[in-house]
Amino acid sequence: MVVAFLNELKNYLNFKEAICDVNLEIKKPLTESDCHEWENTNKLVLPSDLKDFYQTTNGFNFSWNNVCGEGKAIIGQITINSLDQLIETKYVCDRGDVDLGECECPGLTDQDLEPFIRELKQHAGSIRRMFLLERCLSSGYVILGYQDNGTGIFFIDRDGCVYQLCQTFTQYIRLAVAHLGLVDWHVLYTPTIPSNQSLQYMGLFVPERIPISSSGMRLGNERDFGACAFTTINTKKLICLEDQV
Repeated sequence: MVVAFLNELKNYLNFKEAICDVNLEIKKPLTESDCHEWENTNKLVLPSDLKDFYQTTNGFNFSWNNVCGEGKAIIGQITINSLDQLIETKYVCDRGDVDLGECECPGLTDQDLEPFIRELKQHAGSIRRMFLLERCLSSGYVILGYQDNGTGIFFIDRDGCVYQLCQTFTQYIRLAVAHLGLVDWHVLYTPTIPSNQSLQYMGLFVPERIPISSSGMRLGNERDFGACAFTTINTKKLICLEDQV
């Protein structure tokens, strides 16, 4: 189903004006034993729709460019990591560009940080473990979060704030395709207003997706998906999650 969605999206964009270089890279599917190996290694069970996805294609990369004058720029992208890159990650904040773990300043000990870690876990909606699904085009990350009562798909912005996008991977793909993978589309499901440039792109290509309330929260057809905000320590920058591996 996911591959069919993407092929339809590719065909749609190929006939749109001011769009070029529509690329879709589908990878070789995995076997059920490959998925079981990941589950045994991480001592977790993959959501059924995500497991079906990996047995259809081991991740994919979809991107397209906007023609502007004589140049072009990539403004749409959906990239789902392969299963071997579905890696566990943790929140890591910094005081600028330096990892707290490497900082020699007094007071930045594990003991001092423990109250903030407890607060983070409390406001993260009891997310026990997180796995990196996608690095977004502009900034931020999409993660698969394991909670006490199941799993969900979450967005982590550049400030380390966490927002639930939807409950299932299938819902996430539908959202991504509906927004054409445009830069900053995830921000529509947070209290933050996207940049003016992002709003211009959305106004050009998906104007029906951008009704925003005065407070900045996205108002759309996916109300049942929640757009639940779980605020973490939002006064720090987020170190690149991939650097932790």
